[in-house]
Amino acid sequence: MRPKAGSAADRKLLGKIDRVGWTLLYITGDAPWPDFGFTVGLFANYHHPEITLVGIGRDGTAAVLTRIAEQVRDGRSFDAVHEFDNVLQNGYGCRFWTVPNRLHGDHFGTAIWFYQGVPFPVLQVFIPDVQGAYPWQPGFSGDARAQLLKGDSLRSPTMRE
Repeated sequence: MRPKAGSAADRKLLGKIDRVGWTLLYITGDAPWPDFGFTVGLFANYHHPEITLVGIGRDGTAAVLTRIAEQVRDGRSFDAVHEFDNVLQNGYGCRFWTVPNRLHGDHFGTAIWFYQGVPFPVLQVFIPDVQGAYPWQPGFSGDARAQLLKGDSLRSPTMRE
């Protein structure tokens, strides 16, 4: 069952999901928390978790999420267990973490509206630094906190809720 469009913005969002299979939303963070983007429609149309990306800017977020969503549309599946090669440009890989349900309400309001309160999974994508290290690994170059959703903490993927 789909939600009822109460505004022109709702109709536009639902129309894009109907045409493309998903849509992207970009949210401006509250300092010190970074901006982030996420998909809506992957779970409904492809039985795949929605995807979120934190802290790389609007254009980069749109490019990465679109590339991942296109791969999901084409049959590729991502999970929080494996590292995936050839996801991004130039064969670059990435990892995914399951976003704890306790964070959904603070971050994915439009998806909650779209799914009408029915639980849906979300994976957060992480891109390694130029040495191949992820934010939770020793030697990561960069600000690891800049890739965290508000309310989350940096742990090994195997220690996530």
